[in-house]
Amino acid sequence: MITTLNLSLYFLLAILCFISKQGRHTYYLGLFFIMLGVEQAFIWMHTNSITLHASILWIPETLALLISPVLVCYVRSLLGFSNPIFSKWLLIPAGMYIKVFSYFYVASYIDTNTFHQSNLYYAVWAVAYLYSFIVAIWMWQLWIYKYRYLIQRSSYYWVGGGLGYIMFYSLIREIEVGMAYFYGIAPVVQTHWLMDGSMLTFLVGILIFGLPTLLTPIMAYVQEEKSWQASVADVSLQMVSKKELCPKLRETYIRRIKDVLEEQHIYLNPKITLSQFAKSINMNPHDLSSIINKEWNLNFNELINSYRVDKAKELLQDEKYNNETMLAIATDAGFNSESSFYSVFKKTTGYSPKRFKDSINFTPKS
Repeated sequence: MITTLNLSLYFLLAILCFISKQGRHTYYLGLFFIMLGVEQAFIWMHTNSITLHASILWIPETLALLISPVLVCYVRSLLGFSNPIFSKWLLIPAGMYIKVFSYFYVASYIDTNTFHQSNLYYAVWAVAYLYSFIVAIWMWQLWIYKYRYLIQRSSYYWVGGGLGYIMFYSLIREIEVGMAYFYGIAPVVQTHWLMDGSMLTFLVGILIFGLPTLLTPIMAYVQEEKSWQASVADVSLQMVSKKELCPKLRETYIRRIKDVLEEQHIYLNPKITLSQFAKSINMNPHDLSSIINKEWNLNFNELINSYRVDKAKELLQDEKYNNETMLAIATDAGFNSESSFYSVFKKTTGYSPKRFKDSINFTPKS
């Protein structure tokens, strides 16, 4: 009964993740729940002595080895990383097992009646649970120590708690596999009730309290590529994102960009870079560049300079700056040199700053 409820919850959570469409991380989370559900379904069929064809006996062990890479992809995507190549090396154990299984199957060493008592079966399950335990510890350490400034977010506790639960679950299963192999002791009924009951409680908790936060992107910017550290004055960045953000998330990012430009006036920093701008609004640089390109039809460099030119116009019309030099106006508008100020201003307005200033007629005060 509990196993059936767990399977239903796995697939319900997966469906909710897929239909939420809050970003790529939601698809990873949905895939994570599906894989857990399919793995548990195969274990349930084996426990109830349901005969499976020898050609599909590799599926549950392979899924157990693939769960960790999907979990890593989810956490990284949740934090704003868009590069999945980082996690590819985690697929090696699953690939190796499929290769070994195929050799044994072709050589007719795989038999439905004896496979679940074979050394290969016990060895792979032991490796799978140990692998999940180690990866969960690794991700939990990163989550706790590298991203501890996220501690005020509820996602922090749910992801950290989920990793902790996977560590606990994997450790108990590792002990069970060891006892079954070395001592011939089958997992006791009480242990199954404990594990299935705790899993049911955990899944219900996620469904009721944790799923909304697990679907909300954190986008905690972490520098991955030094190539992003390019000065606005030195490089013109015109990049198009390879992925489309959902409309709701896109609107949120646009509001953040406008707020930082119009309220915080970040463009007044002459050394502002794309990576620094992205970090200030918890985005990754690739998405930031893509949104600027599509929303303003400008690249990052051009957008920043457009705000600086508007600021320079404002200063040129301010009587307080009548006796100030063009260098002072350029500096106060966010430009890092007088030459770049002249160049950008004339390109944008068609006038030099001096000619623009001369054309202004100040209304005398009465």
